[in-house]
Amino acid sequence: MNHDLQINQNAEQTYHSIRNSIVSAQHRLSAAVNSTMVITYWEIGEQIYKACGENDRAEYGKKLLQYLSEADC
Repeated sequence: MNHDLQINQNAEQTYHSIRNSIVSAQHRLSAAVNSTMVITYWEIGEQIYKACGENDRAEYGKKLLQYLSEADC
């Protein structure tokens, strides 16, 4: 009986170890995706800012933003 208890404990430890590895990987993946999205949106904002002439051409900027908002991606 003691042998069966030891096998069950080892199986449970293995299960928890595998589960912790998966959960840890999910958290790292979420952090990487969030970081990548922040960088991407920053770059998009910078491109729009530069395309609008860095505040020199307000009318062009309005048309560009309207075009971008209506464009199919």
